[in-house]
Amino acid sequence: MKTLVFLCFALLFTGCQDSTPGQAGAESGIESGIESAASSDATTLNADSTDAYFRFAIDGKAMQIAIADIITPAKYDGSFQIFAGPDRQMSPVLTVPNIAQCPCVVPAGSNDPSSNIGQGSVSLQHFPGPGNGLNNWYSGLQGTPPERAVEITKIQKQTDGSRWVTGTFSTTVLKTPTNGDGPENRDYVISDGEFRLHVEARNAAAFDEDAGAK
Repeated sequence: MKTLVFLCFALLFTGCQDSTPGQAGAESGIESGIESAASSDATTLNADSTDAYFRFAIDGKAMQIAIADIITPAKYDGSFQIFAGPDRQMSPVLTVPNIAQCPCVVPAGSNDPSSNIGQGSVSLQHFPGPGNGLNNWYSGLQGTPPERAVEITKIQKQTDGSRWVTGTFSTTVLKTPTNGDGPENRDYVISDGEFRLHVEARNAAAFDEDAGAK
């Protein structure tokens, strides 16, 4: 009798392990995705991890992105990027130019046109509408970019070469003439941004000192 009960339990457990969780969409309610994230080197993060999160607010409205909708493409120029959001919907994109030197603080942008953040370290893709995008800095802007937009507070290397990356972000994305003259084309404040994400080993080349960071 004990053998039969054990066998039934084992079969039930195996069936549960084979199931695949559905991908939950973002609950932002804002229509706006990431065409540039569709790279053959990209991979979605582990949706089963209860330790991962990505949340923020736009003009005070709290939002959270499902882990299944977050992509961290493999990079070989020393930079690290996070694409957070369902395809062709509102999606924050974060860029850290020298991840091997982190923990670190990343400014809103750079006046160096060759920099990875010459067009900003944070953007909202497909926002304020589909096909649009707002950055927190643009090449050619006068003045000095704000010194703090993204902060990588902790990087934990795992035995398999993967990383857990923890950080925060707060910034303002700026209106641009390319998005038209409507009232939705204005500055938007991103606040209370925080994330903890698992980056697979195959996408973690930029975390090594010899990755050629600029």
